[in-house]
Amino acid sequence: MNNIPPWVIFLGFTLLLSNHRLFIVAVIGYTIYRVIRSKNNDLGSKGKFGDFSEMFNREFGEYFPKKKSKPIDVTPRTKKTNISFSPPIMTPLQIWKAALAGIVALLVVFVIVDGFVDVKPGNAAVIFDRGRGVLEAPLTEGLHLKIPFWQEATKFQTKKQEFTMAGEYKGIDDVDAVRGRSKDGQDVLIDVTVTYQVDASDTPFLRGQFINEQGYKTNIVFPAARSVVYDAIGKFNALELISDKRDDFTAFIATNLQKTFGGNKIQFREVFIRKITFSPEFAAAIEEKQIAEQRIKTAENRKLEAEELKQKTIIEAQAEAESITLKGNALKQNPEVIQLQFVEKMAPSIQWGILPDGALPLIDLKSLQGQ
Repeated sequence: MNNIPPWVIFLGFTLLLSNHRLFIVAVIGYTIYRVIRSKNNDLGSKGKFGDFSEMFNREFGEYFPKKKSKPIDVTPRTKKTNISFSPPIMTPLQIWKAALAGIVALLVVFVIVDGFVDVKPGNAAVIFDRGRGVLEAPLTEGLHLKIPFWQEATKFQTKKQEFTMAGEYKGIDDVDAVRGRSKDGQDVLIDVTVTYQVDASDTPFLRGQFINEQGYKTNIVFPAARSVVYDAIGKFNALELISDKRDDFTAFIATNLQKTFGGNKIQFREVFIRKITFSPEFAAAIEEKQIAEQRIKTAENRKLEAEELKQKTIIEAQAEAESITLKGNALKQNPEVIQLQFVEKMAPSIQWGILPDGALPLIDLKSLQGQ
């Protein structure tokens, strides 16, 4: 055991805890290596194969109990007693017993490890029984027992999962994003993320139909998502995908994925349109169109402002004219109003006054003559 490096021992225990099959392969491989090395040593020293018992003793005898022999001491007993032991020796029967015990121990470890099923949170396990087939009741979170070798456990994720199709238009030949042609014939590239989930009660169906988790992903989730998004691109014009029809585009994908996934016991959750990319030529045309539309809107806004200002001026002029007309008509009908206003604005102490040349008197002479 001292000849085995510490890292080999550590690796062996790590393999035992993580994967018992790899541990068994490592043990068998190491045994074969020691046997071959011993055979080579025999050929090198004797020119022929040595005795198997001798070889086994040399390679593995140190790991097993040794037969002890005590020589007969006829000398007078003294205070110090010398005891010697013979070198390690194993009989052929002991060798085969030790080998059989090692094999049995490995089988016991393998059976114990294979008999447990550890189901992590967010997962479920389905048992396939070689006699009864796929069992209907899935195993939920926790540690479970099964019949070693006779039953096989397949684990499925029950938490929400996502599948993303993404890529760039330029510089990459084989992108994962969905490429298609819009209704008006434009080349469109769309990055999409689809989320889905599997219920634990549906995992036996998935085990029977698709064998394992990768089976239903490869045969249903991935191809269905690409196909539905591709069909959706052809239902809309290119500009509709980035304008008021964007929600309709997303709803079309969601409805069809829900139908396809649901028929295979897979629950559709959400779809996210992450990015929509057009060809460089079409993107440049869209930009030029937007610039032209912005200029038109700016000119229209200025025209509307001028019209509003004109209308405002006209309305104010009309209002002022109507006001003057109304005042003139009122003065014609009631000339005393002007005299009254003039007198009210004069100082109270003024009894009489002299008007300047050219000024018309505000006193009604006819009324004075009538008095």
